[in-house]
Formats: sequence, structure tokens, C-alpha cells
Amino acid sequence: MRRASLERSCASDILTEQLTPIYDRQAQYNDTFATLTKDDAIFVIVLTYQGCGSSYLVDILNRNPDVFYMYEPFRLMKDKGMPFPRPIEADRDILQKEVQMYEQLNRCELDRLPIGSNLMEDEMVVEYNRPMERYSSCLKLKKPVDYCIQEAVDICTNRKVKMTKVVRGTMEGIGAFLEKQTTTKNIKIIHLLRDPRGEINSRMHTKWAGYKHLSFKKKRIFVRDMCDRMSKDVLIRQKLEKLYPGVFMNITHEEYSSHPKLFYEIFKFIGLKLEINEFVPIIESGGFDVNKWVKDLDRDIAEMIDEVCAKTYAQIGYTPMSIKDMSVRHVRD
Repeated sequence: MRRASLERSCASDILTEQLTPIYDRQAQYNDTFATLTKDDAIFVIVLTYQGCGSSYLVDILNRNPDVFYMYEPFRLMKDKGMPFPRPIEADRDILQKEVQMYEQLNRCELDRLPIGSNLMEDEMVVEYNRPMERYSSCLKLKKPVDYCIQEAVDICTNRKVKMTKVVRGTMEGIGAFLEKQTTTKNIKIIHLLRDPRGEINSRMHTKWAGYKHLSFKKKRIFVRDMCDRMSKDVLIRQKLEKLYPGVFMNITHEEYSSHPKLFYEIFKFIGLKLEINEFVPIIESGGFDVNKWVKDLDRDIAEMIDEVCAKTYAQIGYTPMSIKDMSVRHVRD
């Protein structure tokens, strides 16, 4: 026990030493951010995909007291036109609901969310946003839902950063949302990607995903749909980046898992103060083995993903590797 404690202490000392220059660079930025009012609130959308490690990233960001976080607002709409992955051809009505959701969350209009989203009834909202316990407690006291929602609205409107993560969103929806804004200076979009082999390996070991028990044909169809969606999102994002400079940040699971200092850039991009306690989970976890799929994935699955996702690899920078070469290393250009 004592040895473990000493190891954690040493790890924390090392982390503090590594982050000292980061804090020095961050100090001036923090002073500027401290002057922001709720009227200058930043709205952050993390657009990602299942199995990308987004929960870990968002958990780090959500530890900041200036953040109001709404967990996956389309989660309960998976059987209402928003499955994962979203189809390449976006349904106009569904796209409209997606845009409406972003608009309402941006304005903290939690009492005017799209019909059918049932977001305020999702128990995960409270689980992933501790301040929302006030809202949950209100409901448990059998008070009217409309009254209780105002508790949540009050919390939201008093935070400097409003953030949501979507795995059932689309870059088409984000583009349509941006187009409707009079200004995008307070909007930040983080596009989080991961090596498809890592994503699928995660699904293979996640019971609720059910991927492991699919036939090989259905596995292939799922991979194709997922990579097609990722590819389309990347193409649209690249166009939007030219229209809305400074709005987008593109990161990969492999990058922030292997280089914790990237969190400084993420915090700076959003406009959040950087605190040492936000990095504690990183050092305690020892990071992620981003190459775990190399030893876990069956040869036929890995080769199928290489074939089906070749276009996605080229866009993002992943290198196809045969199983016999996987024991050497995994490369991201």
C-alpha cells in the first residue's frame, strides 16, 4: 500500500513538472477568460463515434466548474431515426431535429427540446452532470416537471461553457446549425476520431454493443456504415473549416491518449482554465494502450476493416497493417 502511494506521489510530481511550463503559458489566457460573462458563454459540441474514448475526454473537461454538460442528447432517439452510425443520406426531418437540439442547448432552453428526444427524462443526464442532481431531487419531490426543468435552466445559464457530446450527430447537422447563427465566435466544435480497428475492438469487448455476436456479413456492413459516416463527416468538416475559421478542432483518440499535454491545447481551444486536478485521472490511469487492437483483433476482422475503411484511413492518416506485421507497431502518419 505504501509503495503504491509513493508511486502515485512520484507520478504526480512528474506530471506537475511536465505541466509547469503549460501553466506558465496558460496564466495570461486564464486571466482573459475570467472576465467572460454568461452572455459570452461558449457552446461546445464534441462530435464523435462510439468506441472513440469520448467519455474519458469529456469527463476531464466536465471536471471544470465552469462547464455545464449535457450527455448524448440523441441517445433516446436511436429508434427514432438516429441510430449509430447515422445513415449517409440524412433525412431532412431528422436533420432539422438535430439542428433544433443544438440551438436549444446553446440557449439553455431545456424546456423546448425537440419532441421525442426525451432528454430531460434520461437518467444518464444526471449521472454525467452532477449539478443536475438539483433537477433530479426536484422530480423526486413530485414537483411539476416544468418547474423542475427551470432548476436545470438556471444551472445552465450560469455556466461559462455549455457542452454536449454526440455520437449520433452529423457534420451536416453541425453545418446547418452554424449557418443559422449570426455569429460563431462563441461556438467550438471538437471532432474526435479513432482508428476504426480500435473502435471495433472496443465494441467487441463491450457487452451492450452486441457486435461480437453478429455474423461476419453484418459485422462488415456495420464497419462499412461507420467508416462511410466518418469519411463524410471529415469531408464536410474540411469544407466548414474554411467557412468558419477557429471553430473546429480535429483530434484523435491516439493523440490525446499518447500525449496528455494535448489537453492544454483542448482547454485553450475551448477557453477553460487549466487545473492540476483535471489531469489526475490521466496519470492515475496510466493512459491507454492505443495499440490494444493489435493483439486482440482476429485476423479476418482486422483485414476486413483494412479493406472496408481504406478511404477513411487515407483521410485521417491511418496505415493498413497485416496481422503478421501488427506485432511490430501501429503507425499513424
